[in-house]
Amino acid sequence: MKPRVKMRNLDKDIRQKNFEEVACGYNDAEAILEATRCLDCKNPRCVAACPVHIDIPLFIQEIIKGDLNKAYSSLYKDNILPA
Repeated sequence: MKPRVKMRNLDKDIRQKNFEEVACGYNDAEAILEATRCLDCKNPRCVAACPVHIDIPLFIQEIIKGDLNKAYSSLYKDNILPA
């Protein structure tokens, strides 16, 4: 299994003085690299475990392709409030 891509966080000196998100998220290259860790299971348990049953494998495949708009749309079709 490929190692996880560690998500960048705000420095502790900055975050103790504001209310911004601590997790900075991934840039495009980091997101694609992290998405390639998906095992592409035949029967993905991640979908059943998701409270709104998002098609996570489809989302990941669109990330790997670099199509962030389609990735977002795949989330939005199952959940109008993707975060």
